[in-house]
Amino acid sequence: MVVSLNIYDLISQILSEKVLGWSVLVVKWRFLIKFYGKGNFIKINNFVMKVIYNNIIPFKGFIAANLFGVLFVRNEYKDNISNSIINHEEIHTQQMKELLYIGFYLWYIIEWFIKLIYYRNFYKAYRTISFEREAYKHQYNMYWILCRNKFHFLQYL
Repeated sequence: MVVSLNIYDLISQILSEKVLGWSVLVVKWRFLIKFYGKGNFIKINNFVMKVIYNNIIPFKGFIAANLFGVLFVRNEYKDNISNSIINHEEIHTQQMKELLYIGFYLWYIIEWFIKLIYYRNFYKAYRTISFEREAYKHQYNMYWILCRNKFHFLQYL
């Protein structure tokens, strides 16, 4: 579901986020208003994601990609993005927060590269990454994010 939110609701959403037990505001007001002031948002289970529709990210063959909590969706799927895809990407956002974003991407690339060497198949390597295994397994459970334990992806190593 794509919704338009006012800036004050969005700021209260960000202020209520917890990272390692501390409430933090990681962006300045000016950036917040500039970035979140207009545009499309997806809201599911009280989590809000900025959505950018384009023809570049993700690569063809993929519907959506989550980069630092911003959801990039291919234009041809603009009207067909399902709740399960949104949930899948929100699971990735939670994983990113747990590893402080950069740690997530480093781990993701290293694990994908190791699995690529092992399987010698790009798609198989992608689908067997621990982050992807958790997200694919629980993408149809819309309440998974609310009851998920931190670092749950470790069970899929």
